[in-house]
Parts: sequence; C-alpha cells; structure tokens
Amino acid sequence: MTTTPDDSSLFEFIRQDIPDLTDELFEKILDLGINDMYWGDAYVSTLPTDIRVEATFSRNLCRELGYLDDSVIPEFITCQIDWQAVWDETLIHDYFTIESQGSTHFFSNDY
Repeated sequence: MTTTPDDSSLFEFIRQDIPDLTDELFEKILDLGINDMYWGDAYVSTLPTDIRVEATFSRNLCRELGYLDDSVIPEFITCQIDWQAVWDETLIHDYFTIESQGSTHFFSNDY
C-alpha cells in the first residue's frame, strides 16, 4: 500500500481507537470512504471475535443507550433477551462489521 502523508496521519488517528490496526484493515476502512471527518460517526466499537460477538454488541449498545437501566429492568429479565435476534432483525440494518485478526470492528451505516 502506498500511503500519502494524509493517510499516515489518518492511520495514527484511527490507531487511537484500534491500537492493533493493520494495513489491511486500514485499506478496508479507506475503501468504505471513512476518513478523519467521518471517523467519529462511523466507528462504534471493537470486540474480540467469537460466535456471539454480534449478540454481545447488541447488549452493550442497548445498555450504553440507556435502554437497559438496571434499576428498571432486572437482570433476570434482560438475560432472557435473544440478543442475536436483536442484531439479526434490527441492528444489522444500521451497523456493519469488519473482522480483522481476531477482532470484530463495528461501524454505523449512518456516517
């Protein structure tokens, strides 16, 4: 990959959120049109890749957005939610993933 000074600056900028950023992952991000202006709107989080990574993301996102206030919804109820279905039926339309080196990176489609 031939990088320009702007690309090198963006690479370092993204490494603040994704410390193990590789050239391959960086190229995928650039191919999506994500630059420093869109990074804050596009990037959501990174989780270790496993069979339930989308379910984990769904639960974490709902908690961060305040939908799962522990004082209102007890854990014995929230642990029964099919978080994979939340991803498959709803969130997959608003987010996408890129897998790289054992990590799954989540991005918003609305950047």
